Amino acid sequence: MNQNRDLKLPGFTNQALARLPTWSVPLTLIVAAALIYFARVLQPGQTIFANDMDFAYSTQMLLAEQLRAGALPFWHPYVSSGLALFVWDPLFYPPHLVAALLPVSQSFAWAYIFHLALAGIGAYFFLKQLDATALGATVGALVCMFNGSTVLRIFAGHFTYVYAAAWIPLIFYFAEKTLRERRFEYVAAAGAALGMQSLCAVFQLWLYTALLLAIYLFVRIFTESPLQNATRLRTILAAAARGGLIAAIGVGIGAVYWLPALANLSGSLRSGGLDFATATSSSFPPTHLINLVLPNILGTDIDQNYWGYFLGYISQIESGIYVGILSLILALGTIRDFKRSQVLAILVVAVCALVLALGRFTPAFRIVYTLPGISSFRIPARMLILFCFALSMLAGLGTSRVQSKCQDRSWIRRLALAFSGLGIFFLLLGLITRLGNPGLTALAEALARAAYVSTAGGRTRSVDYALGIVQRVMPALPDQFVFPAIILLLAGGVLIASRRTPRFALTLLGIIIAFDLAWFSWRYLVVVPVSDIIRPDQKKMLAYLDASPERARIYAEDTLLPTNMGNVFGFANVQSGFPQASKRYRDLINYGLESSDAVLDLGFLKQFNARALRLLNVTTAFTLKPVDSSDWKTVAQENVQIIAYDRAQSDYPVPQRVTAYVSKSIDALPRAFVVYDAQVIADDAATLQTIYRSDFDPARQVVLDQPVGVLGPVPANPALVQMQKYAPNQLALLAITDTPGILVLSEIFAPGWSATVDGISAPVLRANYTLRAVYLSAGTHRVELSYAPPGLAAGGGITIGTGLGVVVVGAARLRRRSARAPGAKR
Repeated sequence: MNQNRDLKLPGFTNQALARLPTWSVPLTLIVAAALIYFARVLQPGQTIFANDMDFAYSTQMLLAEQLRAGALPFWHPYVSSGLALFVWDPLFYPPHLVAALLPVSQSFAWAYIFHLALAGIGAYFFLKQLDATALGATVGALVCMFNGSTVLRIFAGHFTYVYAAAWIPLIFYFAEKTLRERRFEYVAAAGAALGMQSLCAVFQLWLYTALLLAIYLFVRIFTESPLQNATRLRTILAAAARGGLIAAIGVGIGAVYWLPALANLSGSLRSGGLDFATATSSSFPPTHLINLVLPNILGTDIDQNYWGYFLGYISQIESGIYVGILSLILALGTIRDFKRSQVLAILVVAVCALVLALGRFTPAFRIVYTLPGISSFRIPARMLILFCFALSMLAGLGTSRVQSKCQDRSWIRRLALAFSGLGIFFLLLGLITRLGNPGLTALAEALARAAYVSTAGGRTRSVDYALGIVQRVMPALPDQFVFPAIILLLAGGVLIASRRTPRFALTLLGIIIAFDLAWFSWRYLVVVPVSDIIRPDQKKMLAYLDASPERARIYAEDTLLPTNMGNVFGFANVQSGFPQASKRYRDLINYGLESSDAVLDLGFLKQFNARALRLLNVTTAFTLKPVDSSDWKTVAQENVQIIAYDRAQSDYPVPQRVTAYVSKSIDALPRAFVVYDAQVIADDAATLQTIYRSDFDPARQVVLDQPVGVLGPVPANPALVQMQKYAPNQLALLAITDTPGILVLSEIFAPGWSATVDGISAPVLRANYTLRAVYLSAGTHRVELSYAPPGLAAGGGITIGTGLGVVVVGAARLRRRSARAPGAKR
């Protein structure tokens, strides 16, 4: 029977639906849902821009510019004084490259549409493979697309996680197909999906997915093939081998990202792993499970009243797990079917994902922490992406279970009464919290004080802020119970009225679930005019930038100019919020200041460090206080509006008028210059100590980590250095010096940079702890420096080889199978 009849839609007859392919209507609804959600962004002049979207917007603009020039920007020179971009941005991921060809303002909308549709389609087919009905598979697909984990990451601008999460349903779908049909095509498809996920440049989620996929396959294999005899043992071993081949293909396809990323890891802040306390920061607190039922009970980032920090320091973005109240109930109903191998496997995945997301709140994470790679990452709560995926699948299976019992009127009546009873219960809770609000507010204030005292060690927030949050949230608390009550009462009423048309009633139940998800998710899509990205006061400050081919390098407090958007605003920044700053860069810019150990992810300069800024060719500073340095001169004061944080009173930015001080460096070093006095110091600590000594002049001296050729005396005529090309992956300079010297560049040193002098290869030296330098003989020289990620050629070769190998083997097996088919010509 054509299962499209399960989706009885207004305006369609059963006969019309029966003529369509089984999957046509559900997949049309899935794609339409993604298009409708992002329709506002697709209007001219609009874009998505909220929270951390500046990361995404700036890198997408840089990628678009470089693609038009026929290159990939492996190096980002405009943030953190330069860093390896490919580690963070999915430069090798085909859909991301295609999206970059569109206008930047809409590229993410189309990329999100594609990936939400991909997630929904994968979820639909995976659920169909688990024997779900068309309605159940459609419900599960919609929940997979619009659950709290996905929606809040779109709101946050964490686009790489949205991309990577979209492949999870397909990975599980093809893995399930390998268990059932044991064909190489499905092994290859599962491995390819896993490889595509790795190209999204989210190593943490890839590891989590691989771990839970292994758990899923383990449960499926051993529950369907218990170890009783040799034949079943061979079956288990064969299934395990297919699982290993899936992983191998996934790693092979992702090698173009893996090898360069691992080579870059040695110099990053994550090399050697993190201690357990740091690795488990932003663990998911058990208290936040209430988000499953009441997603806004702890406040929201949208309304700027989120107070979940005090119940275990974690952002709303990392703790969003809402899948819909009806979806949750239907998912929990599948527990009765745990004897089915597929249901049990998904249940185990859900439980494991939730337990591991708890991080420091459970001893289980200590076991996972010992696995290779896991200790390099923070925020175990990101395991909730897989938890929400599993709940989505259980919701689809739960809907199918209800549908299978739609002819049992007594069972449907009991379910309707249960929904209605829960709805009345939520209404009563709303009434109780409204009537008893003064007492509940006093209790919440006492709990807030206790939470503040127990966790205030590393906080800058005041207890007054905590009490202020309570006073804002508690009056709105009764309203939190109204919407779930309405949803549950509607569902109960639909089921009660389903005596004559149970299938149509179940379709209405699916529509109610979709409405529930739409109510939750709609508000988290923040759409703004493109013209609002750069505010008028920011344009006023940008007028003070020095024009130069390589773009002026600046120091700017992030409330004045965004630290991550130098290429958008037209400058290069010594700061950033990118998570790939190197250890050496952190040590250089924070040397001599307060302990920099806490600067784990970010390349932020913790205080104004005049010596570091001079080394890095910073010519202009934008600060909220006058610069206290004799080497800097205040040249202007501007009254500007900023969006700033007052950590003592709020976790959210608020508009305020302030005075911005514009300062210029009196003796800023050029971006590139020649010196004739070099010291060779191999010890890192001694190098830092030397370059920060008061008698060390970086305009005349340099500290190198290896010996070079003979240096001449300081010439009578100063060396001439002219920047001729400044691009993300390439620099070209003309240098004229009368005696041999060292060309020093205020650019970050990293493996992968190579140099030529007059077309002849020359070593790139590490200068002044973490800058680049090249030895020059006397004369006129053309110096070129280019960047290629180490391991790129080998990784690209493995990726291409794996892809070709899969295609060749797959084609051979298909041809062999066709030859063996009945009726084939011999």
